[in-house]
Amino acid sequence: MGDFRAALERDRQAWRGLRELVGETALRTLWSAGHIGRDLREAGDYDQSEAYLAKVAQDYERTYGRDARATLNARANWAISLRSLGRSDEAVKVLEDAYESLSGIHPTSPETLACRLSLSATYLSLAERLRAESKPHDAEKAQRRAEEELEKVTELYQQDLGPYHPHTLVCKNNLAMVLRARRDIGAARTLAATVSGDLHRVLGPDHPYTLAARTNLAVCAAESGDLEGALAVIDDVVPRIMRTLGEEHPDSLRCLCNQALIRRSLGLEGGTREVEQMLNRLAERIGVGHPAVAALTEGRFLHRIVDPQPF
Repeated sequence: MGDFRAALERDRQAWRGLRELVGETALRTLWSAGHIGRDLREAGDYDQSEAYLAKVAQDYERTYGRDARATLNARANWAISLRSLGRSDEAVKVLEDAYESLSGIHPTSPETLACRLSLSATYLSLAERLRAESKPHDAEKAQRRAEEELEKVTELYQQDLGPYHPHTLVCKNNLAMVLRARRDIGAARTLAATVSGDLHRVLGPDHPYTLAARTNLAVCAAESGDLEGALAVIDDVVPRIMRTLGEEHPDSLRCLCNQALIRRSLGLEGGTREVEQMLNRLAERIGVGHPAVAALTEGRFLHRIVDPQPF
């Protein structure tokens, strides 16, 4: 339900108990450790999460082998934290390897589909990075892969889980951002509006997935020229996301960055100063070299893609 700090506390308790009962490298203990790394990431502690999950993946590999299903899942979990840090090129390589092996074991298992979804999201992040590096051909190729994979995963989730399951809706949220990336802003805004409404009904107005979708809706509204509509959406999201995730969570800061950009675009008093302040806060939180900081520096809005919690 999005209370990642509470989840982290409980997962740490579970991990300590399992370590004492069955040992530090037992499958159940390492599985629990993977949850801790995921909680750290969802709580916005990207550096800690990446370092922690890198060790968990190494422990799996040393104990159970590189090709073990559990090892592959651990490496996919680690790769998401790499992407969260802006290291999408590294994350793609890890996820491609994990997905190829997992699909060879069982192509439509929940773990394989989750890995494929994360891979599609990472292709989108890689496309943005390549575009910023003035590599349009490579960026277009990565973006096409993102769309192809995401459309297929969405179809499979919808068949198996139904149109309103959170996993299906998360896929559609990410797909809206693929549409935005290829500048089909009208279609992106329509899909973002539908998804945010569905997530609101399924998970409530303050769930992180709902807030991510509404942030994306505000971005699409702004880029379609409806700045007043965008501001109304983002002004509703800001207090909710700060209550849910905390004022210094990277996702809260991204939301505030978008709010500042919209206010500046509308010519509101203090808008330019707010963008500069948010740029400094975001850079301090996630690092000067993060792609999100570069995007804000260039005056671009910051969207939100989501990796859902696993079964």
